[in-house]
Amino acid sequence: MKKTLLILLALVLSLSASAYRRQMTEKEAWQWHKRVGVIKGFNQPEPAYTGQTNLQIMKRAKQLGFNSVRFWIPGRNAEEAIAGLKAMIADARECGMTVSPVVRNIHDWFYEHYNRGEEQPLEQYEKFIKRLVGAFRGEERIVMWDVWNEPDVWDDDRTRLEMDIIIRIADWCHEADATQPITSSIFWDTTDKSPIEHEWRRKAESKMDLHNFHSYELARSQPDNGEDLIRQLQEIGNRPLVCTEILTRTNGSGMARSLAVLTRYGAHFYSWGLYANDSNWDIRWHTSAYDPYDPMFHNVLYADGDVIDSRDIEALQGYHFAAKGENADPGRPTTDRWSGNRAWQWMVSGPIKGKNTDGMDDFSHLEGYNAVRVKLSFEAWQSDRDSYLATVDAMLSQAAEKGMTVVPTLLTDEDISADSKQLTNYVADVIHQFYADGRIKAWELYHLPGRDTDDTKLLTTLIDDIFTAARSEYPNQPMFVTPAVDVSPFAPDFDYRNALTHGNHDGWNRLRFSGGSTSELVYKIWSLSDITAFATSQPAAEVGWIASVAFRFGRPIFCTEWEAPTDEDIDATLERFALSHVFWFATTDIESQKASKFHFEQIVTQRKR
Repeated sequence: MKKTLLILLALVLSLSASAYRRQMTEKEAWQWHKRVGVIKGFNQPEPAYTGQTNLQIMKRAKQLGFNSVRFWIPGRNAEEAIAGLKAMIADARECGMTVSPVVRNIHDWFYEHYNRGEEQPLEQYEKFIKRLVGAFRGEERIVMWDVWNEPDVWDDDRTRLEMDIIIRIADWCHEADATQPITSSIFWDTTDKSPIEHEWRRKAESKMDLHNFHSYELARSQPDNGEDLIRQLQEIGNRPLVCTEILTRTNGSGMARSLAVLTRYGAHFYSWGLYANDSNWDIRWHTSAYDPYDPMFHNVLYADGDVIDSRDIEALQGYHFAAKGENADPGRPTTDRWSGNRAWQWMVSGPIKGKNTDGMDDFSHLEGYNAVRVKLSFEAWQSDRDSYLATVDAMLSQAAEKGMTVVPTLLTDEDISADSKQLTNYVADVIHQFYADGRIKAWELYHLPGRDTDDTKLLTTLIDDIFTAARSEYPNQPMFVTPAVDVSPFAPDFDYRNALTHGNHDGWNRLRFSGGSTSELVYKIWSLSDITAFATSQPAAEVGWIASVAFRFGRPIFCTEWEAPTDEDIDATLERFALSHVFWFATTDIESQKASKFHFEQIVTQRKR
């Protein structure tokens, strides 16, 4: 009799199990991956102004290249949640987008009961999940269910309880015969507080149909911050990856840098936010948007719908899963370059009227100037790093006491014989120490590469390496290199103004390169720099010519080493700098009165018939 009952029980359980689907197999998960294509989504359609609708927000997102939206389902109960999700699906259908709903109710109810020390009402949770998920069986607009956002990872007992409920939720979804993948962003932080916590997280993750994770540090100084997490998930199971939250610019993990990592792993993604809005996601966590900020932290649009950085949209629209062996990363020097708008905002304090100086401890004689450019010493850093950094700090303080900002120059051709790894370590270390120091106006990474060496290949590689090292520190100051370039001297009768009139083919072709500097290297430097810089000891006419070429790059212009050949050229060059808004550092002694009075002229363009 007992044996018969056991057989009957096994049969009942078998029939019950066959009545609903279980976890997707890895093969089924990859079939889903192939079917949905590349998910390029954004989180939470928050309005830019009171009255803006979800439909309006999603239409703008679709124009930009997004094809999916992840959002928290509104509602206090199953019926309200179903109604809210239906409305979002209707808007998504009109826009040609998909949705990834985040189930918030159980998460919120869990903490209400937990904080009061009460038992969790599992029967209530089960009814809610089955009613919600069952109502959308077969709904193709839903690409996946995110059943619990960022479970707690700070307490073993709470983590254990949360993971147990998440596993139960996955089972309830399956019992409701969900046709969409079931996921949870269980891994959103790489710091496990204990082995127990880690094992419970792994156990719950192993029950998910897809690997759903968050990473706001995909492209910081050490990319392994994000990639370690990806590899952990792949060890748990060979399933598709969906990074449901990315994009923190001040962490060095902007759109392009994050996507450069995700493409290698064939990961779908959702960036955080769209419009700058009342949630104040445009400022870093735990800080206030009441204070000015730059760059934007989350979001891809200003409140008026203008794109914050056009390169974000290029990266979004061009995102694909990298083929085997494909290098889809355009490189940190390119993707982390400041936007032109940000560079100009940095320079709003007015013209730099600077002086070049070899000393680091005596600025008392510099009257009329408001900045100094100082060559730092790689050898001194290598000899005694701590002492040298303290000396630099003291120099910055002295300059600040005189009301001057500083542009440190890190490298010249004098340093090129050193080991390139040491040079990049030096650049990264010094910038790391002073990355948020307002006493520094900008970083000149290299001054005149190629002037004293013919090794163009070495210079080209080194320029890439030092920009990569510097941008990995994500400094608050702009960075640039001053290339070795000037202008072929003009003949006495040359009409340089007429040569640059509309339709005349002139400009770059008159630039002159020496040593290891080439046209290609100079263009590379100006295309990677946040600020366009040149140095000159030529007459005012030639200075105006190179300034006009630099003006084409649309960025602030620095003349980092200006030595006028005659007294007459001083006044003429200052006039040109004023008209073209050139920030300058003189090697020639400029009368303090002339320096003090120097100001930028308003740029106006007259109509011509």
